[in-house]
This record gives sequence, C-alpha cells and structure tokens, in this order.
Amino acid sequence: MTTCLDFIDNCATELLGTQAFIDLPAQALVKILSRNSFCAPEIEIFNAVKQWIETHPDEEPEFSSILAQIRLPLIKVNDLFEHVRESSLISPDQILDAIKDQNTLSSSQLKYRGFLFPGINIATVSFGAKVISGDFRTALLSNPSNYDEGVPTDRTFSKHLINPRDPGITIELGRPFIINCIKFQLMDRDQRAFSYYIEVSIDKNDWVRVIDHTLYLCRSKQNLFFESRVVKFIRIVGTLSSVNNTFQLCNFEALCSTEQFEIDTKTTLQIPRSNVATISNNAIVTEGVSRSRNALLNGDTTNYDWDNGYTCHQLGSGALVVQLPQPYLIETMRFLLWDCDDRCYSFYVEVSVDQIKWTKVVEFNECRSWQIAQFEKTSVVFVRIVGTYNSANEVFHCVHFECPAMDINEAIEEERMKKVQNVKASVTDYCSRASTSNISNERSNLNNKQENGQCNNFLGITENDNTFDVEENDKEEIIKENDEDDEQEEQNDGIESIEELLSDN
Repeated sequence: MTTCLDFIDNCATELLGTQAFIDLPAQALVKILSRNSFCAPEIEIFNAVKQWIETHPDEEPEFSSILAQIRLPLIKVNDLFEHVRESSLISPDQILDAIKDQNTLSSSQLKYRGFLFPGINIATVSFGAKVISGDFRTALLSNPSNYDEGVPTDRTFSKHLINPRDPGITIELGRPFIINCIKFQLMDRDQRAFSYYIEVSIDKNDWVRVIDHTLYLCRSKQNLFFESRVVKFIRIVGTLSSVNNTFQLCNFEALCSTEQFEIDTKTTLQIPRSNVATISNNAIVTEGVSRSRNALLNGDTTNYDWDNGYTCHQLGSGALVVQLPQPYLIETMRFLLWDCDDRCYSFYVEVSVDQIKWTKVVEFNECRSWQIAQFEKTSVVFVRIVGTYNSANEVFHCVHFECPAMDINEAIEEERMKKVQNVKASVTDYCSRASTSNISNERSNLNNKQENGQCNNFLGITENDNTFDVEENDKEEIIKENDEDDEQEEQNDGIESIEELLSDN
C-alpha cells in the first residue's frame, strides 16, 4: 500500500487527468487527497474532484468528506470565483473563509502540499536546487559529504560575513519538498566553533525558525531534525565564529528522514536515545591524557590494561573534557572507571554549552567500574569529568564515556560477560599448560585440598579477588563452551577440576 501511495504522489499531476483517477473508490480518493505529499496545483485537484463527482452521482453521501480534502486557501482568488463558486460544490461562506485565510494567515500557517522523497537528499543540482545568497555559492551543493581535506582553500566552502545585515546562506529548492532533516558540515580544519540558526520558508517572505543554535558552540558535522514541513527556501545564518567573523559551510543536505527522533519544541534540540559521544558522531576529547587519541569515546570497554585503553588526569589539576559536535538534551551518562584492580574513585561531572558557564550535574564518591548518572534533562555540548580521589594513587582514570547511558541491564550484562571471559581465559591457560600426568595429580591434590578446606590459593585466587566471583550459570556456560570445543579428554578433566574449585569459591 505504501509503495502504491508513493507512486501516486510522484505522479499526482499526471494522475488527475486519467480515467484511473475517475475510477477510484470514494474511500481511496479521500485517503489520497488527504496526503500532504499528493502535490499538484490545488485548482487542478478541485477540477479533477468535480469530474469524479459528476461521474459518480450515486456516491452523494461521500461528497462532503471528499470535498473537505480540498485546500481552498491554496487556490487563487480568481479561480475561487471563476471555477469553485460556479461549480456550486462549495458554499459561499466557505469561499469567503478561504479568502480571509489568505489575507490573515501567514504562509507557514497554511497547509501546503509538497513532494516527498523519503531518505533522499533533495538539495542537489539534479533536483533543481541552487544557492541564492552567500559567497562561493557553487561550492556548497557540489561538495560531497566527505569533502576533500587536501584542498584547504576558501573556495571549497560557501560562507558569509557574520553581521546583523547579512542574509546568510540561502538555498532555493527546485520544488516545494517535505523535509524534516538538514545535514551539513561546518569548516573544521582546526578547533574553531560556530553558532547559527536555520529558517525555512515556502515563499521567501514568511520564515520559520526550525533550528536555533545561537547559544551553543557547534563544530564539524551537524545532523539536525525538526517536525516535517513543506519547504521551498532554507536559510542558514551564522551568529558567531570562535576564530573570525566568517561563517563557513563545507556541504549541505536536506531530506525527509525515515529515522526515529525526538525533538524538544521549545529549544529545537534533539533528545537522543542512543550514545552520541562517539567518534563516528564527531565527538572529541579536548582535555585529558591518553596513549590513544579519543580512547574515551572509541567504544572499547574490554581491551584495556595498566598501560593502555584509558584517559586520565592528575588529581587536583585538569580534567577530562568531551565536546559533542552539536547541543543535545541529555539526562543520563555512563562511565567505565579503570578497574584492573580493586581501587575506587571519587569524581564529579559538569556540563556546559559554551565552556564559560558550567553546571554540576552529578557527583560520585568511592566507586569503581561501571557508573550511571541520572539528572534533570539539560542542554549539553561540553562534559567535564573531574576526579577528586583515587584509593591507589593521585591519578583519575576513565576507560569509557557515553551519553545518554545505555540501558542499565545492558551494563550489568556487559560486566558479567567480562568476568566470564576472565575465567575462561584462566581455564584455557591452565589446560594448555597441564599434561596428562600432572592433571591427574592436580585432581588428586585438589580433592585433598577441598577436604581440608584449602583451595583459595589455587590459580592465584585469594579471598579478596573478585576476578572469579561469578554466578553459577556463568560457570556452567564456561564449561559448556569448552566441552563444545571437543578438546582432549585430559583437558576436560582439568576443566572439571576448575569447575569444582569455582563452586567451592
């Protein structure tokens, strides 16, 4: 059904003059005409409906519901008097109301129709788009999504001067399109940041602000969402550059996205449901020490040790600072503190949108491993993590950061699987080193130790060691996976000994 409706939308004008339109049943006609994406001149839609009514006099009970789909304020006044009024299908009061709406309502308040191409960038030359204001206009729509970083010239960017009288960068689309998403890349060859707003219009007179990032520092790729609306003109106006008085864009896309998203209508900010503090989302670490750049954001929560895989700072000096590419409304965060031993940490978290005013949102005391923060929903561009205590030394270490936080059950399962992997690695190592003869001896010795209540030091386990502190179902999972590997009988005997040991522990 959706495919058929999409096809009808794309051929709306052609369909109106065919016998296929006349043959449509009443309910199907109502469904088609009610779609914002059924885009054709409204007077042509009215004339086609008039012909349908004349052909189906027996469907009179359905006439009112069909005529209700005609958007009279979109019909010119002359056509309302010459065609609509003479048809006697629309009452004089309805015609007068339509004329009143044309004179009193802004274009953004009228219910326009537009062309719909889900998931396709329509801000391209092939779709008839063009840049009508700004400097170096041809660069904006011709640049690919990943612009050539080897050509650092001003002519690879479209730009405008930041001042109240400058109209900004304006794109005129080839036709009215239904869009809900705009993507572009800000000039990011250094650490510069920008503030801006975006307005859209159907007639270049009445503008509606759909994105307002004038209070936030933004960088690199911008993925912006808003409520679907019919648009013919898009205007991006820079209000601040951290380097000079020029606002620069590398490329630009506009589309009707099929992604699920949530927007706060008051701030126009996104409320993300998946982690946006990632390298792929262009988040960066601006402060903190690590052997690997952006290790805090690379998503690796297993491959870390005493030397690698974490980001740190000296207690009492500095912090870990993460910058998101654009502002989001955030209410949860998750942290993985370095936990290769039993040390614990204390730290607090502050957020900011401009690196000037910081707000503390959460504080943790003497905690370790995974931590989840929950706080009142707030605008976030910068996150500052400040360590205040380490039970082992004077350095704060963090392995992983994300916002918003993953589901807490996922965090628990991830920690459980990490423990399971530690035990599996120890079991495998033990089995590979043991021979047939000494495995038998170890089993005999192990049984003796179990009878005497002494098994805590086997394989280096101590009473305070949490590495092997796993649940019973984890142990069964380990043994089952080793059995399925079809290892030698002697190794299986060794695994059974480890199982007995874990059960006692």
